[in-house]
Amino acid sequence: MIERIVKIVKTHVLANEKVGTISIFNDASTINHKKLGQFELSLALQETCLFVPIVTESCLKKLSTLKEGSTCEYLTNWETALRLSESSQVCIIPLFIGNKKTDSLSSSSSSTSSIESTYQQFSGFTTIMPDICTASSIEYAKKLSEVRGELVMPLNVKTIVYNVLKFSGVFVDPSNLEGKIEALVNRFSQEIWPVFRQFWKNKEEIGPEPILTCVQCDQKYTWSQNKDGVCAFHRGFVR
Repeated sequence: MIERIVKIVKTHVLANEKVGTISIFNDASTINHKKLGQFELSLALQETCLFVPIVTESCLKKLSTLKEGSTCEYLTNWETALRLSESSQVCIIPLFIGNKKTDSLSSSSSSTSSIESTYQQFSGFTTIMPDICTASSIEYAKKLSEVRGELVMPLNVKTIVYNVLKFSGVFVDPSNLEGKIEALVNRFSQEIWPVFRQFWKNKEEIGPEPILTCVQCDQKYTWSQNKDGVCAFHRGFVR
């Protein structure tokens, strides 16, 4: 599943950019959690714009069974992204992956039955989560406390999961990824990348900021110039 998503994203480019390729870091294949602690992972995530947690009902079921002292790599990633999101250092768009529901259809004129697979939308929002902190969350909070010079409390499983589920995500049919992943790329291109573009280290690599045109008044503008009152022809932002 993840490999298919990565492959689709790599076929798209950023809108209005001369160099528009999107770099992807797949934690399942590029992050060694045993060597890279949660605090070090938070430093690595600061180099990205968008964090995309893959949320399935089976993964939520696993999280609902966690006990005190246990560890879970993807929960560690979720917590790290949430901490960075609080200070606007990363954006979060979850992918809610649905299931294939298999129904058995029996024929009255035949003893054989046919199998029909239909898409069942993700419905794990009501999964009950434990109100406990994992060992990695406790250790992460200790390191953050040392760096910030103030007490940072660890986040429990319930808080982490429910906060991730609050984000406006994309509901995905696993048998039809193309359209939904394209919608995710469009959101990244139009809503998220313009915000983080100004922090790109190598400005020569991406070139000057694209010139856009307001659809209401035809005024030329760049995203960084787009603020309340900038348009003389109507109230608020240019579009």
